[in-house]
Amino acid sequence: MSLKNSKRSSQKSSALGKRTKNPKTKIGSFSFVQKKKNISEYISDKNGLTVLLVELPQSPTITSTILYKVGSKDERTGETGLAHMLEHMLFKPTTGTGTKWKDLENKGAHLNATTWLDRTLYYFTLPKEYLGGMLEVEADRMRNVVLTQEEFNPERANVLSEYEIQNSKPDSVLEWEMVQAAFTLHGYHHDTIGFKSDIEQYSLESLTAFYNRHYWPNNATLILVGDFNDLDVLSEVEKYFSHIPSSPSVDSKPPRIEPPQPGTRRVALIRETPLRYSAIAFKAPPLQARAWNALNIGLMYLTHGETSPLYKELVEGGHATEVSAQLYPTQDPFLAFFSTYATKDGKYDFIEEVVVRAIATLQKKGIPEKKLDLLKEYILLETIKGRDGSHHIATELAEYVATGNWTHYLNTLTEIESITKEEVMNAAKDYLKLSRATIGTLLNGKP
Repeated sequence: MSLKNSKRSSQKSSALGKRTKNPKTKIGSFSFVQKKKNISEYISDKNGLTVLLVELPQSPTITSTILYKVGSKDERTGETGLAHMLEHMLFKPTTGTGTKWKDLENKGAHLNATTWLDRTLYYFTLPKEYLGGMLEVEADRMRNVVLTQEEFNPERANVLSEYEIQNSKPDSVLEWEMVQAAFTLHGYHHDTIGFKSDIEQYSLESLTAFYNRHYWPNNATLILVGDFNDLDVLSEVEKYFSHIPSSPSVDSKPPRIEPPQPGTRRVALIRETPLRYSAIAFKAPPLQARAWNALNIGLMYLTHGETSPLYKELVEGGHATEVSAQLYPTQDPFLAFFSTYATKDGKYDFIEEVVVRAIATLQKKGIPEKKLDLLKEYILLETIKGRDGSHHIATELAEYVATGNWTHYLNTLTEIESITKEEVMNAAKDYLKLSRATIGTLLNGKP
């Protein structure tokens, strides 16, 4: 997963700056679906493209983000990493605009793309007058990327180089080895970059087939954030996207359900490295579940800051140099990680015992109310800061689209604020179970 301003045209800026107060049931070929707060949803009657328009008054920029509902979990056996590989290829020439995205970059566009477990995302941020150029590029490369061996071979070499860089980080490798151990059936079981042997064996035919299965308007959501008028913006979207047909065969295979984990799983990675790293990963709820926020608060209580229980016992006790926890936003249940970097004399067994004991205390006693209020206040502040500006709003909203329901984006702050001590305790009891844990350790030596 990979998790750039110029003068504005006053005439165009003025036209886009008048916001729509009462959305019409239909604008051109787009039918109005719903409006929640400052976000309006439309869907194309011609090809099924979903459009989310986010009003951001007085924003000097517009962010155009297009999300395809395809990520690494949708890859077939022997084709791991194809979603990420295709992301690279969408920056190759097209039959329509060539490499016009480079012209936008030269005009100061902040642009890039990311691939993750549930989705692939492309974005541009530029002043308002360049909206047409951004939409033109996205519409064109939705169906018109030039997939030839000449373009494919050097890009595969670039992805292999990226793989080698990632593979040189033993802590990251251990985490993905743990993910593979934790998931035996679900598509979450491999890293988005894929297995090296698969990357080396990709064929142009398999890449083209993947493109043709997933890159269609009825498998995409276009998110536009800025100070604009719905009518004007949808007219621009229709201009560039309406000619693209929908696909009757967008890949819609049923989800692969991971069977219950029968017990603790362990992974040891042997590398010649002075790094001393260990982690415990627990099966965790999806982003759209209320328990996600409750569990996230519990993880932060245990690991965040110098007053947290695990920092006090492990870092101040001289057993680790760093302790942290991570919960990922996914559509289906994924993992919550506790990670520690041990000191030279730190013992993995002892660190594991401390983490398990701290979790048991959380499950039994919960979080002191005053500490709970402080944690919620901190998370709320960080969430609000993370929604500052058109780019941050668009990319965060996209994660809620990818995980099933964009309206949850609007409810998150209220939900966090209302989480109770009992909910945090219950989330810890329900998800932080050793029977659902995968434990990994990094060992120094020759493999």
